[in-house]
Amino acid sequence: MNRADKRRRRRKLVLNKLGLSLCAFAALVVLAVLGILLIRSTLLRNARDTGTALSRSFAAEESNSLAMYETLLSFGTASLDIRLEAGEGRESIARFLELYFRRLDSVLGDGVVDPYVVLNGTIVAANPWDGDDSFDYESAAWYQAALAAQGDVIFTDLYTDAVSGRPVVTAAQKCSGSGAVMAFDILPERFHFASVDLEQGDSFFLCDSTGAILYRQTSLTQPAPQVQQYLRGLIAQIEAGELDSVSDSIHDLNGEQRTVCYTRMDNGWYAIVTLPYTSILGDLHWFGLLLALIIAAL
Repeated sequence: MNRADKRRRRRKLVLNKLGLSLCAFAALVVLAVLGILLIRSTLLRNARDTGTALSRSFAAEESNSLAMYETLLSFGTASLDIRLEAGEGRESIARFLELYFRRLDSVLGDGVVDPYVVLNGTIVAANPWDGDDSFDYESAAWYQAALAAQGDVIFTDLYTDAVSGRPVVTAAQKCSGSGAVMAFDILPERFHFASVDLEQGDSFFLCDSTGAILYRQTSLTQPAPQVQQYLRGLIAQIEAGELDSVSDSIHDLNGEQRTVCYTRMDNGWYAIVTLPYTSILGDLHWFGLLLALIIAAL
């Protein structure tokens, strides 16, 4: 074997070793990338499970509150029906309603609900308002919904009250015997939660079926109309099925990427929890960047 052949053989051995090293290095890079992607997917899935559990907990707490309103309404309408069927006079009925309204305050707290009854074409209210005798209750959404529900308790979405001009939610129920309708107006500020256990940066919103905000705990500092528009867009995405996958995310008003977890309540309202990617992925981003730098240096 001459000297040229020996050089070619050595060169071939070096190239073979280099090829094996490059293949091993490429396999290592692929495994590292796949590992990071697997860890990222696991972190996002775990965060989504946690957020969904939180939203279910908040939804259950609010459902319990709504169930209390339902119970009090059902007691009121049943008691009113009994008195009307017994033929009690107007003064007796008025005394009963006055007592019932006072007991609502003692049970729920002073002013938590503003109760009233549509009885024989007249509004009997705990807090009478000017013009209640001419108020067109028949065209009110809460009244029509209560009649259509045939004795079930209904909850409206948030709307602007024609009398007070304030945003309210109305719970209402039609008496099964007399056809009278009893209603509670509830102000959004009356919605509260015993404990909102959120990590720093997490957000929670209670919204009606249209996305109108009933309660919120968030770090967003933008004006209320802007936050409201953001939530309506979020509800639209939820209803379109665009946020059902673990990989689905949104960017909030601060441009921060978030995963969205939600629970839809029986009355159509939403309990929504959003978690920032910066909290979910933690230092994984920096680890990936460090790995990329090491690979580039090699």
